[in-house]
Amino acid sequence: MSEGLWINFLSCTEKYLWKIYWLRKVLLVPDLNGKWICKGHTNLKNAEVVDYDWEATISITQSWSKILIHLKTKQSESKSISASIYHEYGVGYRVLYQYNNRPNADEMDLSNHSGAAELLFSEDTESAFGSYYTDRHRTTVGIMSLKREK
Repeated sequence: MSEGLWINFLSCTEKYLWKIYWLRKVLLVPDLNGKWICKGHTNLKNAEVVDYDWEATISITQSWSKILIHLKTKQSESKSISASIYHEYGVGYRVLYQYNNRPNADEMDLSNHSGAAELLFSEDTESAFGSYYTDRHRTTVGIMSLKREK
């Protein structure tokens, strides 16, 4: 295969071919693209137990080799800076990602921070559940539950 054909094949796979259902099943790569409704709960903040519920929308943009996770709440928004996906047979797809968060300009109690999340998506990729934590400046720990928006 010539170099030009190979590059075209890789480009086509990156954008389109990986979305073919049977190919995704063989390669164990889920299609998580789309909007998700997120319900979160913060358990710990600044080393103190808290009980705080929050809601967000998550947009996932994915190709064969890349994934971007964008979470938006009323107070701030987060964007992933790195992510990985792997399949756990009979359990689902685990997504691990790191993110940076920027609060809205009018949020005086929030500051820029980074964090990490681990989400386990169901085998049918219609829901997910997981946990998150933030850096030493915010020291927040909590859980998230996602449902795919129809």
